[in-house]
Amino acid sequence: YEKAARSLDKEPGNERALRAMTAAATALVDQRKSEIRSLAASDTVAAAWRVLNLEEFRDELSRYHAGVPADIDFDRKQREIREGAAGILYRRARADLSTGFPKRAHDQLEDVGQFVPGYKDAATRMRQAYDEARPRIALLPFANQTDIPGLSKELTDQGYAKLSRQVSAAEYVLNPFERAI
Repeated sequence: YEKAARSLDKEPGNERALRAMTAAATALVDQRKSEIRSLAASDTVAAAWRVLNLEEFRDELSRYHAGVPADIDFDRKQREIREGAAGILYRRARADLSTGFPKRAHDQLEDVGQFVPGYKDAATRMRQAYDEARPRIALLPFANQTDIPGLSKELTDQGYAKLSRQVSAAEYVLNPFERAI
C-alpha cells in the first residue's frame, strides 16, 4: 500500500500503482472491518474509535481515487457501533455531571459529537459541563497592616491586572480545561 501511495504521489496517473493500491487497500479495509467487528463484541467505544480511523483511511483512499468495494452490511454495522458508543458515553457524561465531574463529562460529550454529530442534547449538556467545570476566581482586597499608605490598594490593583492578563476569555474559549491558574 505504502509503495503504491509513493508511486501515485510521484505519478498520479500510474495505473499499475493504482491497481496495486486498490488491491492492498481492499485487503487492509477487510482486515480492519474484521477487527472492528471482533472488538465491538467486547468494547463498543474502542470499536467506534476504530470505525473513525477506518473512515480516515477511506478518505485517504479517495484522494488517490482508489476505490474499495462497498459493503452495505458493514456500513450499517459501523453506524450501529457509532450510535452505541455515543449512547454509552452520553450516559456516562450525564452520570458524571450529576456526581460532580464536569470536566470528564465535557470530554465524553465531545467524543459523543465525533461519533454521532447532533446526538440528542449533547451540545447543550457540553455547554453545561463547560460552565460547571470553569474555575471561579475571587480577588479580595488586601488588608494593610503596615503604615505604608495606599499599599493594599496598590497590591489589589496589581493582582487584578496580572490575573486579568492571565485569564482572558479567549484562552477559555480555545482550551477551557487545561488552563492552570
